[in-house]
Amino acid sequence: MDGFPGSVYTYQERAWMEVTLGELWLQGHFLKYCSPKRPQLTILNSQSSHETLGFIDICLQNDIALLAFPPHTTQWFCPLDKTVFGPLSRAYFTVCSEFMASSPNNMVTKWEWPRLFRTAHDKAFTPSNIRSGFQKCGIFPLDREALPESFDIS
Repeated sequence: MDGFPGSVYTYQERAWMEVTLGELWLQGHFLKYCSPKRPQLTILNSQSSHETLGFIDICLQNDIALLAFPPHTTQWFCPLDKTVFGPLSRAYFTVCSEFMASSPNNMVTKWEWPRLFRTAHDKAFTPSNIRSGFQKCGIFPLDREALPESFDIS
């Protein structure tokens, strides 16, 4: 496959992350690529696969602090939502459109997806976009004024 070196692809019956996949990802992927320098901070949304005793225990055992966003607040707190996922979505649409337009037989399949996604990822996940997201959310540098004084989380 032409995806990211060292990537592991899996699936689940439902279309969202399940508890066991969250723990498998943390144990088998994140820790493998995480710097050995400790402590580490991992910033997560409040997705249920991150809020299990197993997930938390693995983090505690490995000196990884967890910071979870309150539900329905990622539009204010998540750096990737602020500056990366929009460009990623647009780049992926463009890459897929160009791929399918290059031949009438081209279809995006599970065999083509890793290469197409990696191409889009490389365009969107730039150091500048990532840094900008942390700055816009007020995470780094710390800026308490980056968030609205009051907001509706419904």
